[in-house]
Amino acid sequence: MELREINVVRKRASGRSLGVAVAYPSLYEAAVKSLSVQMLYFYLNSLEDVYAERLVLHRTSGPEPPARSLESGRPLRDFELILFSVHYEPDYVNIVRLLKAGGVPPLARDREQVVVVGGPPVIANPEPLSEIADVLVVGEIESTLPPLIEAALSHRGDKQGMLDELPPERGFYVPARGDERIVYSYP
Repeated sequence: MELREINVVRKRASGRSLGVAVAYPSLYEAAVKSLSVQMLYFYLNSLEDVYAERLVLHRTSGPEPPARSLESGRPLRDFELILFSVHYEPDYVNIVRLLKAGGVPPLARDREQVVVVGGPPVIANPEPLSEIADVLVVGEIESTLPPLIEAALSHRGDKQGMLDELPPERGFYVPARGDERIVYSYP
């Protein structure tokens, strides 16, 4: 998909940059209208050691084509951190579709990349995604994104180390950790 929009960030990735996919499990037309996608995209690209690119589903009646970023065409599997912003429960199945189309195993236990999912339906009930997401955000972007990125930068290549650094009381639910209770975090 060729981008014809203003304010697209084309950031050159260096070997030390953390690659973050900002994925929206629906069509492009919905993604560009999502305030959370815009907040994630521009905040992440404002950070020196991070580059963020967007991925969306394609309008197709057949199998989903390979998932590649809108900005550079980078395959989803090449990003270290994959962030999904979800607005509706029916899009949960699209998370799986997008992961599969990107060559990323849909189950958390089977992959190296860290998949983080947040949004209103996740805050209401994170459990339906507990086998897919490594981290479920049960708080607001403004308060959870900085510590999430700090943990990702501090533990590059160490998925478990990153997950261990995300405290439940800050709005991070890590299902593999066996958190017995979910702590909601609001600024």
